Order: sequence, then structure tokens, then C-alpha cells
Amino acid sequence: MRWERIADVNLNRLAESLKLIEDSARFLLQDRVILKRVRKLRHDLTKIRSTPVIRALILYRDSAGDPGRPANFDRPSLGDHGEMINANVNRAKESCRILEELFKLENLRLSRFFKAARFHLYDVEKTLNARFMKIFDPSIYAVCDEKYVKTGRLKETAGILLRYGVTMIQLRIKTWSDRRFLNCARILRKSLVDTTVRLIINDRPDIALSSNADGVHLGQDDLPVRIARRLLGGNRIVGASVHSENQAIDAQNQGADYLGVGALYPSCTKEDFSPCSFKILRRICRMVRIPVIGIGGIDGSNYQSVINCGAAGIAVGEYLFAGDIRRNLRRLTLNR
Repeated sequence: MRWERIADVNLNRLAESLKLIEDSARFLLQDRVILKRVRKLRHDLTKIRSTPVIRALILYRDSAGDPGRPANFDRPSLGDHGEMINANVNRAKESCRILEELFKLENLRLSRFFKAARFHLYDVEKTLNARFMKIFDPSIYAVCDEKYVKTGRLKETAGILLRYGVTMIQLRIKTWSDRRFLNCARILRKSLVDTTVRLIINDRPDIALSSNADGVHLGQDDLPVRIARRLLGGNRIVGASVHSENQAIDAQNQGADYLGVGALYPSCTKEDFSPCSFKILRRICRMVRIPVIGIGGIDGSNYQSVINCGAAGIAVGEYLFAGDIRRNLRRLTLNR
């Protein structure tokens, strides 16, 4: 086996993987930063492939005799788009390493190019992983208030929420000790491992960090979004409750990942009810670029009105936990 064949197949693998990552950044993630970085690397590779040394490699190609050509040689398809993208980042890194080693013996300048490309991909991989950590579905956002949380049955409750379609869970504790709050958060965190359901901690960035939760939700009287973002870093989700258009724009500008708008209806969970009109909800949904969640007194009879205003999801607490969780979740997920 000549080394040229190994180089040729890895150049192809690298180019194909980079193109898939680039298109995924553009169309799936819609992330300009990742798109620009991968596109530049792919364009640099295109220039390298046009050099005489690299162009000559195609003469050694033997596609017909390649034992890896049959379809049954490939492994089964991956679970989701995130795994697909990560797998192609790994393919690209592996190809860069192989090409780096091969060209150490043949062309030191090319070897250095592929080494630099490999380290560039390490940075892209880090950015992608941070991006995937912040992907969330706010459709059905369950608020676990301390009124309804029973620590001994928390795993069972989390299992029901997962099984019946909840997409995010907020742990809302106001009067417990910090130690009890943290213990509860850790139990929930463990219950959500290997799922796409995100755990959000109400008010407390310190509890969010200590429990390895996915993020924090802040009210108007809590820490400013920009401070929470500084504490939590760019990888975690920061949500904010807002009651007006100005508050919505300010939270978005400070770096919020989603907004909770309300309260839309009276609620036992939120006793200091301050009504927010559907007119304001509709305006905020049109004004901001980030997802909006309707909050406050939402149940199976009125949630569709919230969605019709343009909200990406609904926050439900009392409706779920003060009644039959399974039955009420079925009502909410029936028309999803």
C-alpha cells in the first residue's frame, strides 16, 4: 500500500467533513461565528488541494478496489444532528493528524498546515460543544415550586415529567436552606442525565453552578442578566422574567437566552400577581430574537391563547402539581 492512497482518502474525508460541519453551522445551528471559522479552514484546504503535490495524489486512487466501499462497511446512523456533527469534527481531526504525520516524511510545509488545521478544529469543537449545551426546547416548561416538591419522590416526579413530554424544568425554592436546595437540585440533575430536558434554577446562579444545572432564571429583583452571565459563563442558559417591551429588549441585550413574559393569569405559585396583557406578550414576541415563554396561571384551557401570540412555550406549575400530572400533561401535549 502506497502512502499516497492513505493521504488521498484522508484529504477526501477531511474536505467532506468540513463541508458538513459548515452547512450544519449555517442551516441547523445558524451560528455565524462557527460558520466563518469552518469556512475559512475549508477554503484554505481548497487552496492546498490545488497544489501540484496534492493534485498528484489522485493518480493513486483505487475506489473500485477499496474494501471500505460496500454500504455494510459503514456503522449505523447516529442518534441526532448533534452526534452527527461531533462525529464529523472527530473525523476531520483524525484526518488532519494522519496527514500531518504522512507529510512529515514528504513535505514539511504541508505537515505544518495540517497540524495548524488540527488545532483549529480543537477550538471549533469547543465552540460547538458550548453551542450544543445551550440548545433547548422551551415548549413545556415545568416550574417545580417548593410547595409541590417532595425530595423523597423527586426521582419519580422527574420520571413522570420526562415520560409525558416536559422539555425544561425549573426548580423554584424560596424558603429552604441552601443545603436542602442544593441537594434537591443535584437529585434532579442526576435524573435528567442523557436526556435533552434542561434543568434551570430559579434566582440562584451559585446553586446552578454547584449542581451542574443547565442554567438560571432571574426575576426583575434578582441579579442582572449580565452579572449572571459573567458568573455562569457562555455555556449555560440564562432566562429572565420581563413585564414590558423595554425590559424584554434590555434582557436580550444583556445576554438572556429566553424570556418569561407574565404573569398572564393569577397563580397560587406567584402570589404577588401583577397582570401582563396579551397585547404586551404579542409585541415582545415580535420584537425579540430569542424564545419567549408565557408564564403565570397557564393551564389546559388557556395555553393555546398564549401560543397564538407567538410564544415558543408555556410555563406550568400549579396546573401540573396541584392536580393529576399525567392527565394534565397529556392535555398540554395533545396538540403539539
